[in-house]
Amino acid sequence: MLTVGGSAHPAFTDTMFDREFFYDAHPPEQVADMLRGLSCHILLHEFMNLPTGGREKGRCAFVVRKAG
Repeated sequence: MLTVGGSAHPAFTDTMFDREFFYDAHPPEQVADMLRGLSCHILLHEFMNLPTGGREKGRCAFVVRKAG
């Protein structure tokens, strides 16, 4: 299982626990293609949080099984 950002919104920096961090992720469609390219069968692909159009890129969960 893995979670990724839910859209292709631009990358950004933010602060958490007094530390700056960089946030970016591939959009879910690209992650699905990458997983299939690794011979993974996608069992579940579901949004946990939808993107809002602002800095909230959303979150998408994948549950996969490696072929073979």
